[in-house]
Amino acid sequence: MYVCKECGKETPAFRNLCCGFPVHTTDGKRCYAIPSSNIYNLREKIKSMNKRAVKLNCPPIVFDEIDKVAHQCKTELGTPYVKYTYIVTVEGEAPKLNGWTFIGAITPQPSGENLIRCVPNEEVPEEYRDADPLQCDHCHTRRKRNDVFIIRHEDGHHAQVGSTCLTDFLGGVNPQQAAERATWLIKLAATMGEAEDGPFGGKAIPTYDLVHFATVCALVVRRLGWVSRGEAFNDESKTPTSDYVIEYLNPPVFSVKAMRAWEKWIDDNNLDIKECDSTTGQNAVEWGQSLSSNVGNDYLYNLGVVCRTGFVQDGGKGKNTVGVAASLIKAYQRNVERERAKKEKQKSTAHLTHVGEIGKRQVFNNVKVVFTKGFEGHYGVRTLVKFTDENGNIINWWTGATPEWVSDAYNQEATINIKATPKKHDEYKGTPQTIVNRVNQV
Repeated sequence: MYVCKECGKETPAFRNLCCGFPVHTTDGKRCYAIPSSNIYNLREKIKSMNKRAVKLNCPPIVFDEIDKVAHQCKTELGTPYVKYTYIVTVEGEAPKLNGWTFIGAITPQPSGENLIRCVPNEEVPEEYRDADPLQCDHCHTRRKRNDVFIIRHEDGHHAQVGSTCLTDFLGGVNPQQAAERATWLIKLAATMGEAEDGPFGGKAIPTYDLVHFATVCALVVRRLGWVSRGEAFNDESKTPTSDYVIEYLNPPVFSVKAMRAWEKWIDDNNLDIKECDSTTGQNAVEWGQSLSSNVGNDYLYNLGVVCRTGFVQDGGKGKNTVGVAASLIKAYQRNVERERAKKEKQKSTAHLTHVGEIGKRQVFNNVKVVFTKGFEGHYGVRTLVKFTDENGNIINWWTGATPEWVSDAYNQEATINIKATPKKHDEYKGTPQTIVNRVNQV
């Protein structure tokens, strides 16, 4: 059984992404989907890292292959074959000294922001997204540092400490080995990400201009639609949008046959960049750059960091940003739709107003019950009953027990008269709402 850490949804079938976030096992371990072409090299790298664990005098990495998923595929000539994806988890014991646990590190980016690198199955608090990577909480001195570690005390509070200050901060114990162990675990997380999403080896890292990458992505989404890697994982007939973008950006110039096949793919799908694609790509990048560091979730935060960096890298330890960048267009289009829907709703509710006089008990004629829902609280279940009058104005009533006449009016879509006392004139997402109490049918 797998569970999305963001929405809590459980499923017996592995999905690489849910809600745009990584999937975990039910006991909280991060799952990685490793293509069969990378699994051998990953096993060898884990073995190599465990040899290093012996030298660091720490427990080895626990590497579990928990699932193996078969995909039915075909070659260009139509010959069927089976491709496998391995679902794996890793665990490494984070070093602890005098009540402090190493959980991550800060890596400054060219955009001036921080990329947060975590020990596997750990999370760094959001405030370190904007932390000064030159600052140390021990010496309080700003200077260039090779490593700035994030550590958590057993009482729950955190600190960022430069590597040279660790000895004093941790009370004269041997912190250097602990720092090396933390760096080793952070490298493990980067290695897993590389094996899951990018080229796995010593190749040069392809780098693309972000605006051009976004423009090509806009073209692919316009012509072929948006397909996430998780969706493609569960439907072998589909190809992730990011793979199509990389294929478009890398024509096979060293093979005449492959080049002709690539050109035919371009022609068959009318993959010619139009002005609308350039406009969408540019607008999407500008929107991504505007995402603040305190945005609601890690996905949007990382999307903003990638956009402000200005380029996309396809590979490299902890540097593969293709998947995030490819999702930019869809995220931007969703935002445009949300803003458009918001404006439409504002237009449709512009005529609404508050009703009744605060504190005065009065009759509201010809209202309908349009919504009822119970909410669990510290004092039991409370039910929200929403009425609308003839003009669509909203009247809300919170009650502990729902009267039978409310259920009857709701089920029969009946128009009724009620007597109530307005308690407050409120707003919800810009829409006026009148809060009432002591409600009876008359």
